[in-house]
Amino acid sequence: MEALQVLALLGAFDPVLAGTIPLDIDIPGSDLDIVCYATDVDAFAQHLHDTFGHYDTFVLQHTVVDGLPTVIGQFISQGFPIEIFGQPRPVTEQNAVRHMIVEERLLRHGGAEVRRQIRHLKSQGLKTEPAFAVIFRLPGDPYQTLLQLAEWDDEELVSVMTPVSPPLQRSAGGTPELEALRMGRRPVLGTGVAVSAPYQILRPTLACRRPPIASAALRLSAAPEARR
Repeated sequence: MEALQVLALLGAFDPVLAGTIPLDIDIPGSDLDIVCYATDVDAFAQHLHDTFGHYDTFVLQHTVVDGLPTVIGQFISQGFPIEIFGQPRPVTEQNAVRHMIVEERLLRHGGAEVRRQIRHLKSQGLKTEPAFAVIFRLPGDPYQTLLQLAEWDDEELVSVMTPVSPPLQRSAGGTPELEALRMGRRPVLGTGVAVSAPYQILRPTLACRRPPIASAALRLSAAPEARR
């Protein structure tokens, strides 16, 4: 209900509820993340101040993200941490929404067990995108790799996923890769990351069992960074 009320107050900015809550992978304390299309960031900032500035916890930040002027408003309402993010870019082109869409597609294939493990990793301190990187064995920078996957159609996405049988390990905790991700570093994840998940992203060298679509995996490995 709180999210609906905030979205209504942001109606002029094409708001979209993003992040973990729509994906059903939220944990206690997860933010309500709302992404907005702010063609005029100064007017957007003024609207946030006028609308939500009465909250004691309200904080407004002007910054630059992906080369674009960005306004971020944060506050707590009825126990819910709320973050509102606005850029002069349509919401469907903003990274948070693109991440959410491809993550939903991965979860659709992975099912309830993947959701459980994502929640577990997040409860251990990982952010959402690094948690997906661990579960699906994504190479490179998790944030950029997910943006690359967002460009793929379902056939390409499924072509680089394979069942893991038997599960490798019930918990992914304690690996050097996880520790690096917790500390804010973004290592290239190696093939030795121990996870228990119905699916994993195949390394490019293993994708040869599907030659017509193997180029998708190679494209993922070769591109230095995702298109924005």
